[in-house]
Amino acid sequence: MDGKEEMTEHRRNMLLGWIRYNLIPTKSFNYDYKVFEIKELFERDPNGFPISAGDFTETMKRAGFLVKLEDEPDLCRCSISNKSPALRFLKK
Repeated sequence: MDGKEEMTEHRRNMLLGWIRYNLIPTKSFNYDYKVFEIKELFERDPNGFPISAGDFTETMKRAGFLVKLEDEPDLCRCSISNKSPALRFLKK
């Protein structure tokens, strides 16, 4: 699994909690940030862990976010507000 551990239900619940606390959903896709940028924020969090882009986007869907799939999972876009707390670390 290329350095990533298996996505257990416990890990998925941890990620769901992080998503719900740090990301605000919108009705439209955010083209400012790619999934891999947001995924890396989670991985750098003290409670985060390495995760595949596919597992991250699947969990985003479970949390109620829209996901626009691209050819590469890392390049997917999600319906995330620029006002999301986690994005303050990525401001462009």
